[in-house]
Amino acid sequence: MKQVFLRFTLIGALCLINLVGAFAQTVVTGKVVDEKTSEPIIGASVTIGSGTNLKGAVTDMDGKFTLETPSTATITFRSVGYQTQTRTIRNAGRKVNLGEIELSYESTALDVVTVIASVVPKDRITPVPVSNIKLADIESKSFNTEFPELVKSTPSVYVTKSGGGFGDSRMALRGFDMTNIGVLINGVPINDMENGKVYFSNWAGLTDVASFIQIQRGIGASRLAISSVGGTMNIVTKNVDAKRGGMFFSGIANDGYLKYGFNFSTGLMENGWAVTASGSTSYGDGYIKGTDFRGYNYFLNVSKKINEQHTLSFTAFGAPQWHNQRSSMYTQKQYEENPDGIRMNLEYGILEGKVYSPKYNWYHKPQISLNHLWKIDNKSTLSTAVYASFARGGGRNAAGLQPVSKEDKDNGIRDYRNYITAYKGQLSKEALRTNDNLIDWESVYGMNAANGDAGSKVILANSVNQHNWYGILSTYQNKLDENFTLTAGFDGRYYVGEHYKEVENLLGGKYFATGDLVGRDYDIVKIGDEDKKVVKKGEMFDYYNKGRVVWGGLFAQGEYRNDYISAFLSGSLSYQSYRYDVPYLYSSYNYDKLISENIRDVKKSDVKTFIPISIKGGLSYKFLDYNNIFVNAGYFTRAPKFAGVFLNYSTELNKNVKNEKILTFEAGYGFSNEFVGINFGGYYTKWDDRFLRRSGSNRDFYNFTNMSATHKGLELEVNARPLDNLKLTAMASLGDWKWGNKTHFDIYDDKQKNIGQGEIDLNGIHVGNSAQTTFALGFDWEAFENLHLRGNLNFFGKNYADFEPAYRVGYDKDKKEYVTNYSGDAWKMPNYTLVDLSASYKLNMDKVSVSFFGGVNNLFNKKYISDATDGSKLDKAGKRTGEDALVWYGFGRTWQVGMRVNF
Repeated sequence: MKQVFLRFTLIGALCLINLVGAFAQTVVTGKVVDEKTSEPIIGASVTIGSGTNLKGAVTDMDGKFTLETPSTATITFRSVGYQTQTRTIRNAGRKVNLGEIELSYESTALDVVTVIASVVPKDRITPVPVSNIKLADIESKSFNTEFPELVKSTPSVYVTKSGGGFGDSRMALRGFDMTNIGVLINGVPINDMENGKVYFSNWAGLTDVASFIQIQRGIGASRLAISSVGGTMNIVTKNVDAKRGGMFFSGIANDGYLKYGFNFSTGLMENGWAVTASGSTSYGDGYIKGTDFRGYNYFLNVSKKINEQHTLSFTAFGAPQWHNQRSSMYTQKQYEENPDGIRMNLEYGILEGKVYSPKYNWYHKPQISLNHLWKIDNKSTLSTAVYASFARGGGRNAAGLQPVSKEDKDNGIRDYRNYITAYKGQLSKEALRTNDNLIDWESVYGMNAANGDAGSKVILANSVNQHNWYGILSTYQNKLDENFTLTAGFDGRYYVGEHYKEVENLLGGKYFATGDLVGRDYDIVKIGDEDKKVVKKGEMFDYYNKGRVVWGGLFAQGEYRNDYISAFLSGSLSYQSYRYDVPYLYSSYNYDKLISENIRDVKKSDVKTFIPISIKGGLSYKFLDYNNIFVNAGYFTRAPKFAGVFLNYSTELNKNVKNEKILTFEAGYGFSNEFVGINFGGYYTKWDDRFLRRSGSNRDFYNFTNMSATHKGLELEVNARPLDNLKLTAMASLGDWKWGNKTHFDIYDDKQKNIGQGEIDLNGIHVGNSAQTTFALGFDWEAFENLHLRGNLNFFGKNYADFEPAYRVGYDKDKKEYVTNYSGDAWKMPNYTLVDLSASYKLNMDKVSVSFFGGVNNLFNKKYISDATDGSKLDKAGKRTGEDALVWYGFGRTWQVGMRVNF
C-alpha cells in the first residue's frame, strides 16, 4: 500500500512540476540577421503558437526582439524574401538569449550573384582565405573614404591615395597591383579588357550601395578565368537586400567636401516586384592643392520574382565625374621647401578665379545588366547575366613639348620644356609662373597669341579613352546529392576600345602645328620657310587606334561538403584574341630595325590568339567542433596584356609574346566559436614569363620580357567578442615579394623609336610600393545602447620604392651595349603607423531612425611616404638613400561628419 501511495505521490509531483513549467514564462531575446551579410533584418516576425493562440513580436531597427514564451516552446522566424526558420527551447530559465538567428534568402537576386560571383558564405569552412567587410563598416567610413580604403585592415592589403585626386586611390594584394586582382560587381568582372586596371573614380557610387565586400586572397573560389593572381574582390550591391525602406544622407568633411543623396527600396512586394534606387552627388576642393572635383552617382535595380522557378533582376549604375589631378612625384626636399608641404602640386593655376589644371580627368562608365535565375528543380539552377558597359571620357595634358636648351641641361633640367610643364618638380626658365609658383595662365595665353601665324607653342589636349563592352555569364549548378555539387558555365565578352588625342584648348593661339597628324584633311599653313599641317580645337593628332578583344571561356567546378570536409576542384579554358586597328598612322613615325618597313601601310594587325587554362583545388577539414585546416593549390596560364602583344602602339605583333605562367599554393588553420575566430595561413606564388612596361627618367620607357617574381608570406586574422557590446579585430601579414632572374629589355623614346636594348639583373629586388609587413588592431565598442565607438591602428613596414630602370642600366661605350650598373635593392621607405577613430549614434523612433556619425583618419597627423620611385644616390654601404627618390606623401589628418535618416 505504501508503494502505491509513493508512486501516486511521485507521479503527482512530476505532473505539478510539468504544469508549473508549462505556465512559467521565459523572456527570449535575440537578433535576426542576414545569413550572407550578418546585417540586421528589420521587421522580421518572431512568433509562437498559431491561430487564436498566435503570439509574437517584430524585430526593431537593429534586428533585435524580445518575446515572452513558455519555458518550452517552438519559436518561428519569418521575413519576406527569406526562408522560414524555427528554434526550440526546453525547460528554459527566466531569461534566454538566442544570439543571432540567421535567415537565408529564398530564390532572389542574391542567389544569382552568389552563384556567378562565387561569394563564399561566412559560415562555410572554406579552403580559401576570406575576409568580409559588412554594411555597418561601410556606412561608418564611406563618406570621405574612397572604396579601396574600406579594406585596408585586411591581411596583405596595401592601399594609398596615389597622387591624391578624387578616385585615384590604388590597392595591392599580396604585392600584386589592381591589374592582377580580379574585381567583380554582382558577379560581373570590371577589370579593363586591355590593361586589367580598375579606376575607382569610375565606381565612386559603390560606397552608397554596397551591401558587403568580400576579399578572397590567392586563388579564391571564383570559377571565372579572371586576373586573380593576388586575389579576388567581390562587391555585392543592395539590390539583393529585398528589404523595404529608404535613407537620406548628407555629410561634410575637410577641404570643402560635401555629399548628399538617397537610397530607397520597396522590398520584395507581394506581387513579386522589388525596386531599389540610389542617387548622390559630392564635390570639394581636394586635400592636395588644385585637385577639386565633382561626382554624381546613380543606381537602379528592378527585380521580379515571376514564380518559384524564375527571377529576373535588372541593374543599371554609373558614376560620372570630373577631377583635377596631380600626376608628378617630387623629392622629399622639394616638398620641404614648398610652402604647401605634402599638399604640393605644381600642375595647376588660377584662371578667371577658378582652378585650371593641365591634369584633368573626366569619365562616365555606366554598366547595365540583366540577371535571370531559373530554379529548374529542387537540385539545379541556371543563372545568367547579360551585361554591357559604355565608357566615355579621358584625361587632359599639355602638348607642345620642346627639347631643353644646353643652358637648361647645365642647370639640371633633363626633360622637355614649355610654358606650362613642371617635370619632377623642376621648372625650365621658359615656364610661366606666378609669384605663388602656380601656372600663369594669362601669360600663357598672351605668349601663344603673340606667336601670331606661327600658332600656339603649347596647348591642352585630351587623351580620349572610351570603349564598348558586351558580355554574358551563364552558370549551371546541380546539387547531385546531399554532399556533392557540380557547377559549370560560360563566360563570353566582346570589347572595343577607342583611343585618340584631340585639341582641347589652343590657349590663345590660332592653331597648333605638329608633325604627328592622324587625319588627312588638315589646313596647311606656311610657318617660316616651311609649309606645315595644323590642327584646331576638336581635331585629332598624335594617335588614333582601336583595340579589339574577343573572349570566350568555359569553366567547371566540383564541390564536396559534409559536416567535416569541404573540398573543390575547378578548371577553366579560355579563348582570347587581340586585334589592333590604326585607321591613321603617325606621319612622322620613326621605325627602326625592329619594325618592318612596310608596317606603315598596315592599318589592321593580324589577330593574335591565346588559350589560357587554369586548374585549382582545395580541401578543408573540420575537427574537434571548432577547428579546421585547409590546403589549396592552383596552376594557370594567362594571356599577356594588350600592350605586351602590340609593342609601342604599332600593328606589328610582338614575336616573343607568350602566355604568362602562375603557380600558387597555400595552407592554413582556423578556429571559430561564439567568442573568437582565428585564421592563420601561409602562401607561395611563382609568376614566370611576365611582361612589364616601366617609364624611365627622361620620358622614355622600358619593355621587359620574360620577367619572374616570387611572392610568399604568412597571414593572421583574429575576430573576438569578449563582451556582448565589444568586438575586437587583429591582423598581421608578413610578406617576402621579390623579382627574380635576368630579363631582357628594350628602350623606346616618346616617339616609339627603339633607342637601345639589353639585359638587366633584378634578382632579389623587392617588389615595390606595397608594404610587405602589416599589422592592424581594431575595436567596435557599443558604449551605450546604439552608441558605437570604433578605432583602428594600422602599421605598414618593409615597403620598398618601385625600381627605376634608368638608374639600374647604363651604356658601356667599350662594349657598345647597355649593361646593369646597379643590382642592389631599391630604397626602403620609412615604416609608419596610422590611427583612425570614428563614432556613430542611432536614434530610434517610430518607423524612423536617425544615425549621426563622425570620424578622424590619421588622428595624430602622421607624416609618411606612401608611394615612391627609386632614385640613384647611394650611401657608403652602396645602398639607396632615397634622397633623390620621387615620392608621394599620404594624407595628413582628415575628418568627416554626417547623418542618415532611415525609414
